[in-house]
Amino acid sequence: IILPFLLISWQNINLSIPALFSGILIIIMGQICVQFCQFVMSLPVFWFGESASLYDLSFVFDFRLGRFTPYEGIPLGLKIFFSTMYPILISTGISTSVLLGKSNPLIALSFTILVTIFVLFMQNLLWKKALRSYTSASS
Repeated sequence: IILPFLLISWQNINLSIPALFSGILIIIMGQICVQFCQFVMSLPVFWFGESASLYDLSFVFDFRLGRFTPYEGIPLGLKIFFSTMYPILISTGISTSVLLGKSNPLIALSFTILVTIFVLFMQNLLWKKALRSYTSASS
């Protein structure tokens, strides 16, 4: 556990207080977005009774693309898709880019707030729709 801290060149990291607070807020809101993505992938269970494959796919996107690819190395089209339509890059890519000083903290935080509000609205809407179409297996 100590070895990674010894290997990091801390003097080369430009970590500012605004970027730190913005990055932490972006991580928190990004986790809300990741939860939304997994929620959406599990919704087909209400209509088809099965959603394990889609749910597994959401984990593949989150844990492969978001965690191992630097945000700056992702093509623009994928950045847009995975930051808006399927917003898994918020908690990993955008937050890291802000923390390292590669992105403007104010713009990234504003974007993240808008996406999180939209995601929470859509989650509520989709949940209500799913409950309306739910039929019990025992009745």
